[in-house]
Amino acid sequence: MARSETLFISQHSLKIKLTIKIPVEKLGKGIEKCKKQAKTHLDSSEILLKKKKYTSSITLSILGREEITKIRIFRNHMKMNKEIDNKVWKELNNHKIKLALPYLLAYKGLRRKTVPELMEIDQAYRTEGLESKLRIVDLSKPINMKYVQFLESLDILKQDSQFVGWVDNDWFSVLENYSENIQKAFANVMYHEGMDDYYGILLTLNWKKGDKVELPKNITGHKFKKNTQIMQTKKFKQMQQIVYETIKRDYLPRHEEFMKKINKGKKKSK
Repeated sequence: MARSETLFISQHSLKIKLTIKIPVEKLGKGIEKCKKQAKTHLDSSEILLKKKKYTSSITLSILGREEITKIRIFRNHMKMNKEIDNKVWKELNNHKIKLALPYLLAYKGLRRKTVPELMEIDQAYRTEGLESKLRIVDLSKPINMKYVQFLESLDILKQDSQFVGWVDNDWFSVLENYSENIQKAFANVMYHEGMDDYYGILLTLNWKKGDKVELPKNITGHKFKKNTQIMQTKKFKQMQQIVYETIKRDYLPRHEEFMKKINKGKKKSK
């Protein structure tokens, strides 16, 4: 083939600027679509988990959590009557931001509440026989940046669950480098934490200021409680400990190295 007949297009050679402006009146529909997309990811994750296809299950659970973050952002912009612009949309396409944002939003939201309001939330859990995740004393402390980095590093875990990579001068993937028990722990923890996030956002979408803080006696409330009870079992907590320790050991260092390279690149471009 003649050279003139072959066309090579570099992704860097085409600079196409897309203007994103999603009006407020379209955000409700966006929320409904994201709910379906997130649930599809999580339902598929559960099927794969039961079939012991752990790495694919991990990937879909993390993708589901990312989609749930978009629901939170859309809801917040509806409350503020603000459209989604280019800057916000760019952040919503950053996987690391989407994974850490729920924690940051929850922290800021709880910081704005009074002590009686916080105690009411705590009591709502206890009334249902559930362990309260709320630690009021932690709200007096700065945001836990290590935990933010921990959540952001799930994006690397997601990639390692999908692809074979090259890490520390050798081939690396979740499938080949971790035992079946560790893969199983990862898949279970990512799935149930994803479902906790999903049911949690469904419950808050229907909550209005002034409503009594309680778990509703409906299907969503029942499923939220059932999933929470699983997460409170000794078996799940043991898997959770394995997962968290593995991420801290294997993924946080890689995340820190990745961020150093990004910050170094930003300094050079200035």
